[in-house]
Amino acid sequence: MGDKWFFFLGEDKISAGKNHIPTKLMTIFQEHDKYVDEDWASQVDAMNAGDVDLGGDEDGWIDAPLEAYEGAPGWEEYVEAIQGDMSRAFGYSTTVETVVKRLNLMGFTSHRCKAEMRDFLQELRISDGDDAIYVREPGVAELVRHTVDCEEVVEIGLRALIASSKSSEAKEPLTSLETACLEALEPFREYDEDPRALLAALLEGQAPDTVVRLDLHDLLSAGYFTRHDAVSELALQELAAEMASSGPIIVMTEGTTDARFLKRGLKIVAPDLAGYFTFLDPDAKAAGGTPQLVKNLRAFAAAGIMNRVIALVDNDAAGREAVKTLSSAPLPGRFKVCRLPDLDYVKDYPTLGPTGDTRYDINGRACSVEFYFGLECLLTASGEPLPVRWTGFNNGISDYQGELVPADKKTVQERIDKMLTTAEAGDTPLDDRWDAMRKIAQTLIAAAAAPGLRPEQQRDASHQVTAKPFS
Repeated sequence: MGDKWFFFLGEDKISAGKNHIPTKLMTIFQEHDKYVDEDWASQVDAMNAGDVDLGGDEDGWIDAPLEAYEGAPGWEEYVEAIQGDMSRAFGYSTTVETVVKRLNLMGFTSHRCKAEMRDFLQELRISDGDDAIYVREPGVAELVRHTVDCEEVVEIGLRALIASSKSSEAKEPLTSLETACLEALEPFREYDEDPRALLAALLEGQAPDTVVRLDLHDLLSAGYFTRHDAVSELALQELAAEMASSGPIIVMTEGTTDARFLKRGLKIVAPDLAGYFTFLDPDAKAAGGTPQLVKNLRAFAAAGIMNRVIALVDNDAAGREAVKTLSSAPLPGRFKVCRLPDLDYVKDYPTLGPTGDTRYDINGRACSVEFYFGLECLLTASGEPLPVRWTGFNNGISDYQGELVPADKKTVQERIDKMLTTAEAGDTPLDDRWDAMRKIAQTLIAAAAAPGLRPEQQRDASHQVTAKPFS
């Protein structure tokens, strides 16, 4: 028979289902809407946990699911004790007024939902080449054609749905036209459709104080959850996972220039996948930098953003500190923090500091986005790489931070912009200068696909470069 749930508008059973938690319907409720018969639910939870002795033998019933206790000594007495009126055993309830407000917040307004239903039916009529509805009248062999516009079909069908949901004592038979209009709404009552759209349309005109109730006692009995579980919050988490798998992947960077260059570069080296990533406000004039990125990521997590989110930090000391900071506090599983990948051509790179000009491996110390469009963009007129200047010691990771001087950085950015523009026009082959950008694309793709989405565990967050520039 399956484990069932029932959805009520007042005393009318509007819909039902089995063998699943109605996740999307759960979003119209909050935890304070929960109702529970503690005596009944506590015994059910104990039964499901195998903590109730019904008088069977030593190993007959312990650790079995609730259904396995049927027929055990004491079972009939137990059922008699806990059953009765199951309408208040376990579930969620609130009023029509509250549900309508919550649906509006989610974008499910009655006007929008009715319009979508009407437009859907209209498209079917255009496809069929007919602007009428056909009704099977009693005693008539052929279907009777009724000229009823789609908006009226929706209204008649919604009223028929409520009428057909009433108890047998209060139910009146539907007319043939009402039956036909109700059948026309069947696509909106399918399990694969979002039930909130139909509900928003259905609740228009209902008394604000009418109770809307989701009866989950059968699912509790079957062990889908316990009475203590926050089922409405679990439903939101499930929807978050669903959206994370299908919604755009948000990439957060340290600055607007980073976002602009990486967005364009990704389209060039991975055009088939670039459309699945969206870079956060690449044209915004907001404050940037690693500290701001850390704040923004935490704000996204606190706000419950349901998309997958990848924070892409520079491959420098500040970026390593950001990874370390974000690793110390839990983030949702759909959030991930990644550093820009290591580069071969910066392992012996010129730097400037108090001890003079020295060459070092600047991976993890000074590699901003400007280093990821090939060595050619970094060369001086004499063919030497533009040097990195050490700017200070990062106490958080006990290492030095370096960067290009502002004038050199501007020069490199102009070269990158020209390189991107030429590639976008298809005027140049994608040679090895694009290998670093390909590595970034691989980093983003791996981060989006990887389970767990924990802060950069695949690359040592506390990685230390052994050579010290000021030693």
